[in-house]
Amino acid sequence: MYFAKFLALAPLLSLASAGVAIVGFTDTGTCNSGVGETIITQDGQCTTFNTGYNGIQVAGGGSDSCFLQVFFDTACNDQSPSNIGPINNPNLGGCIGPFPVTGGGFSTPIRSGKLINCPT
Repeated sequence: MYFAKFLALAPLLSLASAGVAIVGFTDTGTCNSGVGETIITQDGQCTTFNTGYNGIQVAGGGSDSCFLQVFFDTACNDQSPSNIGPINNPNLGGCIGPFPVTGGGFSTPIRSGKLINCPT
């Protein structure tokens, strides 16, 4: 269900220069258990996800310099150490995650994200 919605959004996002669809999942590696979707439309704007995502799939326009930053908190302060992208890379269609492991070896879900260096 979520993957079908994800694929349906991809053509619409190609019309916008800075728009990224993020589909979130509770599982990592396979992205089978969807929990929500988020669309980020503006460069540099912090966007909170509906719940924590352990795995994601992304699609959207952008450029070779357009990346997605993801964060462990809802206010875009506690950044994951890596950026995702470039967003227009066709290899981004797969499942991304898990995100860095903390203390007890548990996957830490991401809770917000923002676009960086994306055309507006």
